Amino acid sequence: MTRLPGFHSPREYLDLARSPDATAGELRALAGSAYDFVREAVAANPSAPPEVLASLLPKTIRSFNDSVLLLALVRNERTPAEVLAAVPALVLPRLGVRDDHKSFEVAVALAQRPDAPEDALAALVSDQRATTELRKVLARETTHGPLRERLLADRSERVRRAAASERPMRGATGPLFWALAEAFGVIMADITASGAPGPVVIAEDWADEPGRPSAWLSWEDGARCGVAISAEQSFADNIVLLADQVQEAMVEVLCRTGKPAVWPECPDHPGSHPLKPVGAGGAATWVCPRTDRAIAEIGALTPLGTGRP
Repeated sequence: MTRLPGFHSPREYLDLARSPDATAGELRALAGSAYDFVREAVAANPSAPPEVLASLLPKTIRSFNDSVLLLALVRNERTPAEVLAAVPALVLPRLGVRDDHKSFEVAVALAQRPDAPEDALAALVSDQRATTELRKVLARETTHGPLRERLLADRSERVRRAAASERPMRGATGPLFWALAEAFGVIMADITASGAPGPVVIAEDWADEPGRPSAWLSWEDGARCGVAISAEQSFADNIVLLADQVQEAMVEVLCRTGKPAVWPECPDHPGSHPLKPVGAGGAATWVCPRTDRAIAEIGALTPLGTGRP
């Protein structure tokens, strides 16, 4: 890296890399820094010239810092189209890497750009390495019309539903957070079927713990409760975990509205007790706590509160 006169410590270089007043020449020099965090700051600087941003494009993603750098480039409005076009080839090999959530975020950030090259977006979702979870999140997050149309015809029903519906949660895009959104969507189907007052989701990660995405549920009467899931559990187990939290809140909400505090009502014993969420055999199920009879999968209750056969 070319040394800049009057700058000595890494902190001084970082402050300059972040500064909107940094000159094109200074940012060009800082783009060659040996420090990852300085290069990342240049990539995020809205004053950085397009050619400087293009020079920061990593040849491959081998580390967390590479992903952070690429995410900053994708989010910078001045990043040129040729950089955006290179994103799918960089992130697709990383989608199967355990705990590489940043590459997932890069893909989502690309889909959120209305100027993202259409060919790049098509390559991103048509590749066999593009997981159902990724395509589902892209369907909800994208502002790109052609991409949404493509996902409306996706091979997965879950993706098609996501493309056709409003996004249940906004403000976060990590795969764990979207697992919380998907689990809540399953439970919300049962709330709607029962006719009980449903909450809205406030995408605020109140727990602020790695591997434990959280959000708030809020009802019209001002009631509010926090919910969270765990990265250590399967999707079905997280549905059960979330159902248990939502069930407790629903009882309180129903009490305040003067309705029977039984949710969801057991069809085998009406007016007696609620169903119990249970995880078994890889499925999340409502069961009668008295007899342990499986009533329905969570998310599949009928409008009258009876389970599907």
